[in-house]
Amino acid sequence: MSAFTSELEDRFTAHVCAVNGRCSRARLAALRERCAGSDSVLSLGQLLVRERLLRASEYLELRRWIERPLLRCPACEQPFSLAEGEHAGEDGAVLRCPHCGTISEPDALLEAIDPDALRLPAREDADAAGRLLSGRESQILGRTIGGYEIVGVLGVGAMGVVYRARQLELDRLVALKVLRAGEQASGAQLERFLAEARAVARLQHPGIVRIHEIGHEQGVHFFSMELIEGPTLQQVLEDEGRLEPARAAELLEQVARAVHYAHERGIVHRDLKPGNILLDAEGRPHITDFGLAHDTGRDTSLTRSGVAIGTPLYMSPEQVRGDSQAVGPASDVFALGTILYRTLTATL
Repeated sequence: MSAFTSELEDRFTAHVCAVNGRCSRARLAALRERCAGSDSVLSLGQLLVRERLLRASEYLELRRWIERPLLRCPACEQPFSLAEGEHAGEDGAVLRCPHCGTISEPDALLEAIDPDALRLPAREDADAAGRLLSGRESQILGRTIGGYEIVGVLGVGAMGVVYRARQLELDRLVALKVLRAGEQASGAQLERFLAEARAVARLQHPGIVRIHEIGHEQGVHFFSMELIEGPTLQQVLEDEGRLEPARAAELLEQVARAVHYAHERGIVHRDLKPGNILLDAEGRPHITDFGLAHDTGRDTSLTRSGVAIGTPLYMSPEQVRGDSQAVGPASDVFALGTILYRTLTATL
């Protein structure tokens, strides 16, 4: 592959990823600089796969799109493909219409492509989550509840389902958490759900997923949250095995600062684990799922003594014993140490 062909592929890859929300344009620019380095032999697509921002199957599909007539000449308005229009200009790659010879800047023609023609298939993890829904929960898909249009599934837990939704009034995508039991929820289940919303609402930190609002409509209890477009740390570890020590330390430092912020405001997470840490398009971590969180300033009746609360592999000794009186900030610190060990060794 020639240098200018590689440059066009990288520009096309960056544009497709930006359109699909897989990565911010700022980070894409930084990754392209890495690819342009003298020691790099990777294309942008290969680097995105390595960074787990793009699946290998998606990268292969994207490369096939290079042969599709997605571009349109601004002069003669005839369609042509990226492969047909590649041309080496004096200052780098340009696009030359194979029909009339008009020379165009690649970015201008890429921006003119209909975004719907560049949509990547739904992520497999979301499809898997969707298969865990009950019939009633599946029927919510496509409906509008409380001003939110439900457009997809992000995750399914024991207590709640997290949907991808569009807030119609503000025209923005959000994560919408819905109580699974709905109108059949017990008083304790509803109080636990509301307690999670109240806990997150008190925490305004860049390393913690923010809550927007809480509501109840059509028998559905829900609250909307900031949508983080990216994998969980668990998904990254499953793909990569372990992280480089410097990367692991930087990541856990950011998580620890967010946890410390929560502790200063009386919130103990009690279920810190790689699956509850989301990585955004810049690779920054965001703590989510405060469903088991304990507010030290409120009534503790939701936490029963003798009951182990948390995820076994990341639970502190006092959590394993079910000693609710001893569970506190140190329990989260124990979990952070376990997460760090997992990122460095790929074992527990």
